This record gives sequence, C-alpha cells and structure tokens, in this order.
Amino acid sequence: MIFREKFKQDMVITRNMKLSERIKQARKDARLTQDQMAEQLGITKGAVSQWEAGKTKPRNGTLKKIAKITGKPVVWLMDLNDVISFDEIGRSSLEKSSIPVYGQSATGSNDEIDLHQQLFSIACPPQLYGVKNVYALLIPDNMMSPRYELGEIIFIDPTRHARTDDYVVIQIRNDKTSRLQAFIGKLVRHNSEELVIRHLNPGLALYFSHEQILSIGLIVISSTIR
Repeated sequence: MIFREKFKQDMVITRNMKLSERIKQARKDARLTQDQMAEQLGITKGAVSQWEAGKTKPRNGTLKKIAKITGKPVVWLMDLNDVISFDEIGRSSLEKSSIPVYGQSATGSNDEIDLHQQLFSIACPPQLYGVKNVYALLIPDNMMSPRYELGEIIFIDPTRHARTDDYVVIQIRNDKTSRLQAFIGKLVRHNSEELVIRHLNPGLALYFSHEQILSIGLIVISSTIR
C-alpha cells in the first residue's frame, strides 16, 4: 500500500515535470553521476547531459533502460500527454466517462501485468461508450513490438468475440496470490482443451487451460506515442 501511494504521488509530480527534469531526478534518486549512468547505458556522458538539458530526448527503448537502472517505473519517466493521443481518443469525451489504465509488470515476471495496480484513468473512447468492463493497458515492455510499442495504450473490449490472429488480453487469477493478472498476445489457438497466445518479441507462446481463464478481451483501439 505504501508503494502504491508513493507511485501515485510520483505520477502527480511527473505530470508537472519536463522529461529532462524527470531523467535528472531519476538519476539523482538512484545516486548516479552522469558518468555512471552513461556507462551503464553504454552511451556517452554528453548524451546524458543533452537529455538533462532538454536539448535531445532518449528513444523509448532507452527510457526502459533508464527505468531499470534507476528503479523508476517506465511510466514514471514518460510524459502521459505524449503517450495519450487525444486526437484519436477525442477531447470531447474527457468529461463524459473514464476507464482504468493498468500497466505494471507483475513482480518477477516480464510477461504478466498486475491488474490490482491502477496507474491512472483515461477518457473512454466514444467507440466504447456503454460497453461493460472496458479497461486499458499501458504497454510496459517491448513484448508485442512492432505491433504495440513500449508506452502505447491499448483499449480492451471483453465483450467482443476474438478469432485466430486477433490481438487479445487474457485475464487469469494467480493461484498462489489470488491476484488478477493479464497477458497480452496474438491468439494462436482456442479450443475445448486450451488457449494459446504468442508474444511477438520474442516469439514466445503462452498456454492456458480453460480453468485458468477469467476473460478474453479483444484489443480494439491503440493510442500511439506521437
């Protein structure tokens, strides 16, 4: 609970900080010099200095590396105003309704997303008004690249029927912790015995029995970083 409240507080602070300031703050919180950060990232000190001066910006893949070495969530380092394409979502919908956005990887796993930790809320796209149990995920990794990149927001409709080769989100309940978790992938097979999805990067197949599955949601919209 303490971590969750701290995360929310950090997100509020992040919204009021420029990317250059967030990178610098993350480095200082990790007690790293510019030289040390550059060495761990395999780049020059000058590149780090340019980021912190606001003259250049790191690529999305580099943001993930910065998050890893500084201990910050990737989303903390991202400018949510850049991540969310309001032209696609519709600015007029902001005051009508909102849906939860999740995106933290489950502890000890790069495949699972913890659905007990909401990152923030976002306006519901007009196409999904009235649909029950709609939610969104902020892609926390490059597991679905190049289809969905790190930092994209995907919107899931759990009421739509998914077919082979559709991109879906599978919800299960962890047997050990009883926590809701989600898996993103391309639907490979769904029969009376099992459901199989595949990550794109790398091409890892995940197998689920019907007893594990709580819901199968179709990814219907994605919002890209501009």
